[in-house]
Amino acid sequence: MKYYNSFDFAAHLAAETLPLMRCREEENVASWQKSAREKLAELLHLPFSRCPDMFAITGEAELEDCTKISFEFQSEAEYFVACDMLVPKGERKRRPGVICLQGHSTGRHISLGIAKFAGDERSIQGGRDFAVQAVNRDCCAIVMEQRYMGTTGQNENGRPACLTLDACRSSVLMDRPAIGERVWDVMRLIDIIYAYLDEYIDTDRLLCMGNSGGGTT
Repeated sequence: MKYYNSFDFAAHLAAETLPLMRCREEENVASWQKSAREKLAELLHLPFSRCPDMFAITGEAELEDCTKISFEFQSEAEYFVACDMLVPKGERKRRPGVICLQGHSTGRHISLGIAKFAGDERSIQGGRDFAVQAVNRDCCAIVMEQRYMGTTGQNENGRPACLTLDACRSSVLMDRPAIGERVWDVMRLIDIIYAYLDEYIDTDRLLCMGNSGGGTT
């Protein structure tokens, strides 16, 4: 067989490849899960070094059907993550918490249902206003900027830096894949929820959802 189309050849190689981390028929599933998690952490270069939280509330605003609490925390030494939490109005109680991860987009404001750049309205109308939907289901919603997207890295049109490789390729060269950095930020956000936000969020009912690049995280 001769291949001149690189995509066809790649598909051929994939079909002929036997995955090294497959769960064999005779293998205990729990044992396989442990080894698979360890390998995944290795590939994502996790865990990174822990550091002081440096948690701080940066703003609060009353919206029509919820309260928006903005905050930040230190994920790695000298790297800070900006977040917003929407708390439904009404009875003061601990609610399920939903970490909302937008995909490759102009930023976390998409999850909040706020349009800032051309094309944002289409994303929001397409169902990517995850935080708004979570609040409508009586959940607390938390949105965060994923690395190389939104305010963490974009041009004047809001285009994510990771799509042009202007920023994240330097991290890859240092053995720090962008997906590993994003997963670490979510891991640290969970730490923050447990440490500072449990008066709002029932930590026994903590969810994480996303689409596209957010779904990968």
